[in-house]
Amino acid sequence: MLPISIYQRTVLALLIVVLSHIDLSPAGATDYPQIAFLLKTYCSGCHNDVDREADFSVDSYRALMEFTSDQGSLISIGQPDQSRLLQLITGDATPKMPPDDQPQPKSEEIDLVRQWIAQGARPPVMKSEPTYESGEPHSSRTS
Repeated sequence: MLPISIYQRTVLALLIVVLSHIDLSPAGATDYPQIAFLLKTYCSGCHNDVDREADFSVDSYRALMEFTSDQGSLISIGQPDQSRLLQLITGDATPKMPPDDQPQPKSEEIDLVRQWIAQGARPPVMKSEPTYESGEPHSSRTS
């Protein structure tokens, strides 16, 4: 193995930092935070980590993706019409959710869910941010 110079290490480290902050999602893609907001607005009153009505929670991406029942998974990645979540909010499956006496998602919001599932139901993007003590960038050099 060839030795790597300090210059090559520095360039490689900078490249990794820059690439880790680039959003590679396709233009027009629906992001999970949009979906999480809708689920919190219309579903989490009953389907949360504390109440878990029907034994599931919409409080996290993981909970959505791991839930299964005798009707199958809640999300069928890439197949919105086979996704139980979409079937429930459109009324194509029973019970329709949210119930009729609760606020209902608008058709544009349902379309966002449909689009997110069709695009692969991508998880939230975790971007690391630099942390600073006392509001100043950390430096190992002393003045």
